[in-house]
Amino acid sequence: LVQYAQAYGRTDLNEKTREFARVKKFVETWHFRSHVGAFCREHCNPNSHPEIKDFNTLVCEQHFKWVAGFKHMTRVHMSAAVFNFFLLLLCWLDHEQYNSPYRTEA
Repeated sequence: LVQYAQAYGRTDLNEKTREFARVKKFVETWHFRSHVGAFCREHCNPNSHPEIKDFNTLVCEQHFKWVAGFKHMTRVHMSAAVFNFFLLLLCWLDHEQYNSPYRTEA
């Protein structure tokens, strides 16, 4: 994705592409082992970003997978505002469930 996004002047299409170009991108630590290309090794190495050394990327991956399970609900007839509300609601419900006093440890 990084290589595609940075090719052929795509970084200057609009404000969002310029913003995306400024954001640091890296491959999650667990997946990085299978990224063998020279571009990935040089530009997407999570070990070259010391600011994420103590960051739990596995938890991010698990939350992304959970949210992705709702993608079919969001594809049809959902405006950007409704999508943002829906995503915020999902995050709030997940937070409430995780912090519930009735939660039992597995």
